[in-house]
Amino acid sequence: PASPLAQPWAVVGGNTVAALVGIACAWAVPDPAWAAALAVGLAIGAMFALRCLHPPGGAMALLTAIGGVSHLGFALFPAAFNSLLLVAAGLAYNRATGRRY
Repeated sequence: PASPLAQPWAVVGGNTVAALVGIACAWAVPDPAWAAALAVGLAIGAMFALRCLHPPGGAMALLTAIGGVSHLGFALFPAAFNSLLLVAAGLAYNRATGRRY
């Protein structure tokens, strides 16, 4: 919980930005292998630039590019929504155990 890569902004922002990058790459690059490679690299760069670097965000970009996800709504539901649920669970667990998040 103390890692900067596991803070709420990194989790929610990183996964959402990575999903958007993966969708854009799926649109722009017809070959899924190239789209996936480009999506992961660009997602890491975008997360770094927005200060929301979250390592599993690379997997989110990979998933959306390989899966050929083309609907922007995927970035909101399930990506952002599930990330918010994950952060809420982390906050609840840390509050219940007396740890600081």
